[in-house]
Amino acid sequence: MTGETSTTGSAGTSEASTGTPGSTSTSTGVTSSAPGISTGSPGTPLSSQSTTEGSQGTTASTPGTTTGKSCDEIEYINTLIATDSVKTQPDDITNKQDLITNGVDFTSKKLSFIITVPNSGAIVRDIKVFSSNVAEIEVVFTTESGSQSSPIQGVPTSLPTNNFPAGKVTEIVIEVKETTDNNAPKDVTLSIIICAEGATTTISTGRRYTFSISFHMIMNR
Repeated sequence: MTGETSTTGSAGTSEASTGTPGSTSTSTGVTSSAPGISTGSPGTPLSSQSTTEGSQGTTASTPGTTTGKSCDEIEYINTLIATDSVKTQPDDITNKQDLITNGVDFTSKKLSFIITVPNSGAIVRDIKVFSSNVAEIEVVFTTESGSQSSPIQGVPTSLPTNNFPAGKVTEIVIEVKETTDNNAPKDVTLSIIICAEGATTTISTGRRYTFSISFHMIMNR
């Protein structure tokens, strides 16, 4: 019958008041949506948001190696005494071997050591005068070219070695400038440290490289 057909209808028409998930319900007026529609898919900005992309460059270095010429520091006073390269003024002493370990007591307050460096000279790294009463000394170097350095003064066991000549020297003059008791130097021993040539060393250097960092920024409008 025509009236029966309009009363029952299809299954979807008779249940329109309850609604299906994700649809608008006509009986309550509440709106819902399927997950992901209102928030947007991950990584995609909404209409109220914008994105900014860029990259940042960074420079760093990694250790590398290179081989350069260096030296081993050695005590040279033994060689200087053995080759009779050390003289003292005003009076030259005969017991120079005692300048290595035992110590020498001098009779004159004005004392100088004149050292001729054998084998065409050497690079001097340090000089020390050990004594029970020497307070200050002065050192003058003669270089390979024949020029003299400016006088270097200081404590006898702690001279400013950064003022020493960088190259070879052929002569060293050490003068005692002051003693603590105003008497002649006593218990004097010498130490001459030189650079032994021919050794090599490994020196750390840097090798540069560049990398970049990409970033992604979301900003709310």
